[in-house]
Amino acid sequence: DKVGTPAFMAPEMHLLPDRSRGYDLKVDMWAAGAVMVFLLAHEYPFVDNSGRLMRDQLLRGDLPIWDTHSFSALFQAVQEVAG
Repeated sequence: DKVGTPAFMAPEMHLLPDRSRGYDLKVDMWAAGAVMVFLLAHEYPFVDNSGRLMRDQLLRGDLPIWDTHSFSALFQAVQEVAG
């Protein structure tokens, strides 16, 4: 069984139990990064504007990770801190 918040889960976790070969400690690093984005930007990193997880794009690796519109609050916070 899967336990956790889908927005913070690594792609291989979404494929469990049938379509994944398992996972290792890298999923924890993924989750830590996703939580950091959430804490800094006050946005879920892989959730669209309607509040749905971008699961298909996540599994394909087709995400707007560096699109400034997706994480505008994060970039603004970094700019404020950096000066």
